[in-house]
Amino acid sequence: MKIFEELAAQVAKEWQKRDHNLEAFTAIATTALADFKYDWSLEILNRQLRSWALRESARPAQISVYNTFGQPSITLFNNERFAVDLYFWVDFDTSIHSHGFRGAFKVIHGESLQEVFRTPVLETISDDLIIVDMADAKVEKLAQGSVRSIAPGSDLTHRVIHLTNPTVSLCVKTINEPVLKQWTYLPSGLAIQRQNLSADLIKKVYVCQYLLSQAGGEEFLSSLLDGLKRSEQIHLYEEIASGALGLREEVVEAMTGAILGRHESEKWWGLYEEDYLNQEAADEMKARLLRAARDQ
Repeated sequence: MKIFEELAAQVAKEWQKRDHNLEAFTAIATTALADFKYDWSLEILNRQLRSWALRESARPAQISVYNTFGQPSITLFNNERFAVDLYFWVDFDTSIHSHGFRGAFKVIHGESLQEVFRTPVLETISDDLIIVDMADAKVEKLAQGSVRSIAPGSDLTHRVIHLTNPTVSLCVKTINEPVLKQWTYLPSGLAIQRQNLSADLIKKVYVCQYLLSQAGGEEFLSSLLDGLKRSEQIHLYEEIASGALGLREEVVEAMTGAILGRHESEKWWGLYEEDYLNQEAADEMKARLLRAARDQ
């Protein structure tokens, strides 16, 4: 993967010239990707990937261990300031999101459709949950070779729908910027601050599973949820309901029921259920996006 190492070296060199000024990074990444000469076929990339993945010494610390963004996502370079990632897309992704980083991405195989949204805030429920106006969106098709800048936080809210299987994108981005928060936006207008479940929280969930079979388990569950922000409760609800944590069926029912009981009468939960838990609405959205892609 030498060509990607050379890309990373160029970015590192240019950023050092700017004294690692974060405000300069997006322009540096965008220029580097625009100038990046890439002429591999998908077959060559796959062959290089097979070789790279089996050489343990070749792999830097991975940014995303699970397939939560890309199927898979591969970190090719990581110096704890910025990373170079490859994202292989084989699923149709309809998530609308902002970014907890800055940089740029380039489509190196396939094509995508990008929707960029303005998201004026209509109501603030808490610091991790807001309602926004999602009506205004700009649509464009991204052909192979297209480069787009990634502004941090709410400065860029977009959805990138990958139209070919696979589509492969190359991303140069900052890491370890804790002040930046990533948001997930639902078409209903509900925006949820992205919260990954910590190892500590997951362990507490398993302790809760045990205690629910003993005296005092319900009290522990209530105290556990009291200590979580709304966004953490939402993401815990999703992980439990999906079976990702491998909990017993009666524990899944108890924990999801407890979260639902806390919020089901609130306006924002209705917006959450309207989109996130509605498969028919998701199918309609997919059909609309495919029509938009054909019209581009």
